[in-house]
Amino acid sequence: MNRSLWMLWLAVVAVTSVALTVSGREMMAARNGARTRLIAFQGLTDRVREYDRLQARAERWPPRPTDTSLAQEVSAAMAAAGLPPSSLANLSPDTGTDVPGAIGLVRLRAGLTLNNITLPQVGRFLSEWRRRQPAPAPAGWTVTAIDLTPETGGDKRVGGDLPLRAVLSLEAIVAKGDTR
Repeated sequence: MNRSLWMLWLAVVAVTSVALTVSGREMMAARNGARTRLIAFQGLTDRVREYDRLQARAERWPPRPTDTSLAQEVSAAMAAAGLPPSSLANLSPDTGTDVPGAIGLVRLRAGLTLNNITLPQVGRFLSEWRRRQPAPAPAGWTVTAIDLTPETGGDKRVGGDLPLRAVLSLEAIVAKGDTR
């Protein structure tokens, strides 16, 4: 082989080596970019799975009751307990607040005031309320606090039940965003 042929082959090998080196670097950069995007995509799919899992868990909670449905439940429980409609002094539902640590759930609160009722009537109302609002709390409204105070004035019979004012706090936990 003559010297010019060797030089030609050496030049071909050098040019090929340079081309392979440049394309190899580009290939490694593309491979690293693809790996980074794949990791980001896997993180995204993990978040989607977690969202679906939480959504399925939140769907087990009842829809948000309307203020009308609460008023109807209170009226029905009062009627079943034998309380006169005039004993309902106030029913005030509050706005909901997010439940800490629970995505998609809202805690609803309401205040109920009953005037001029006796202790046995309070007991009958609470018994009827418990029958109509099954436990645990996600199934309906739960009485969370009761404040009983004697009524001022009114009919105070000796040996009879004194008239009371009962303030009840109600809570319900429901799925967020449902306005049924």
